Amino acid sequence: MDTRTTLQNTTAVIYARTASRRGHSKQPQIPALKTLAMSLGYDVISTFTDWGASGDAVERVGLQNLFSYVEQRTVSYVLLSDVGRLARAPHVLNQILDRLSPTGVQIITLDGSRVEDRGRLFKELALPT
Repeated sequence: MDTRTTLQNTTAVIYARTASRRGHSKQPQIPALKTLAMSLGYDVISTFTDWGASGDAVERVGLQNLFSYVEQRTVSYVLLSDVGRLARAPHVLNQILDRLSPTGVQIITLDGSRVEDRGRLFKELALPT
């Protein structure tokens, strides 16, 4: 029996990324996402980061670790500040979503929105950040 579908799960992981290793934009991401998780009643069970990593590639240590983690455990949500933290290019976003889709995780952004379709993700990706 697959526990992913039978348990009501409120587990979440956080993913944070910046293109720069310098700190101003990385500092608020994780605390803000932990606050979001608490307000939604989610238990953050792990945090994955890629500081100084481009959003134009899937080959990021933190992202690869996130993939492995959600493929091996029951996780309901991936929390991110915005879609740009996940990817900066549509083809990269497609690769990421293709990898996450079989796990059943939902992506939730800092404004509390559940991102349930690729169209919305691509629209958000096109917006300036």
